[in-house]
Amino acid sequence: GDLEALARHVLKRDFADVDDEDATLQRRLLAMAEASAARLLKMAIEWIRVGYVQSNFNADNCLVSGVTVDYGPFGFIEAYDPTWAMWVGSARSTHFSFLNQHVAAGKNFAQFAKSLESLLDSAGTRALRGIVRGYDARADAALAQMWRRKLGLAVWDTDAPALLRELDRLLQLVPTDYTIFFRQLSAAAVSAAESEEEAEMAEAALEAVRPAFHGARPDESAWLRWLRRWFS
Repeated sequence: GDLEALARHVLKRDFADVDDEDATLQRRLLAMAEASAARLLKMAIEWIRVGYVQSNFNADNCLVSGVTVDYGPFGFIEAYDPTWAMWVGSARSTHFSFLNQHVAAGKNFAQFAKSLESLLDSAGTRALRGIVRGYDARADAALAQMWRRKLGLAVWDTDAPALLRELDRLLQLVPTDYTIFFRQLSAAAVSAAESEEEAEMAEAALEAVRPAFHGARPDESAWLRWLRRWFS
């Protein structure tokens, strides 16, 4: 029917790498679902990495190929706020907010997956639902690795989540520029490397990130503690 024709078209146009004509349509659709989930997740994670907020990322504003449409309400975050969204309509909900974008992508993917079920048999439907259930764990892992790279950590170990939670708290105490902070954090590592004493390292790092506060007075003792943890 029309749905199958549309699915075959999408396979050929956007998922040629999994459109194996020797495989059954069901196998190809499941492979497409896996690839679509990965693409949508990568897009949302990269948005968070660079500070972009789509702000109205519902199912009709994204494509299964892993891109978004409807760029009306988008924006780039300035002062860090995990709940910020550009679109005024998002003020009533955090669903489209900055740090929820990978979750919104998962909801959109689930709607796409549901539309494929009528093309699958019972085994295929179970496999597809398993892909949907696995999205959250996949998203958590991808987000952790993005933060690991952004913080310059060699590994995402058991201490890293607490380090990130404390950073989240500190960034919200005074208006802190998201982009400038992370740019200056790399400079902080250079400044600290030129210091011999641990106390001097933290002080030098704090001076490096100070431009991100735009003249506001941060909790310096808390920042120094966090920077010492970050170095360790």
